[in-house]
Amino acid sequence: MEVQKRLYTVDDVCELQGWDGTRDRKYELIDGELIEMSPTNLLHQWLASELSGEIRNYAKRNDLGFVGVEGGFSPIDNRHTLLAPDVAFVRKDRMPQPLPQTFAGFMPYLAVAIA
Repeated sequence: MEVQKRLYTVDDVCELQGWDGTRDRKYELIDGELIEMSPTNLLHQWLASELSGEIRNYAKRNDLGFVGVEGGFSPIDNRHTLLAPDVAFVRKDRMPQPLPQTFAGFMPYLAVAIA
């Protein structure tokens, strides 16, 4: 008997993590495949913090947009992909108002992954 692999959606991740993200595990989705994310080390945290701070300061000074860390982004036309870059920048003109309390239904203008 062949085992069918389940394709997950952004909604499934919301359910697994809890809509407010309070559950212990964090996930990304690649083509419907659920990828559990491990906690980051101190160097990784420091780099993300420093980089996000520099980008945030520049964006604030020039009224450009929003800088976030480890937020979920999903392409508007693909409910089987959800990425959580370490640092993300979204232009001011693309930010929905009010800010959603779920994953963003669009991709950021800049996404940084720290290896």
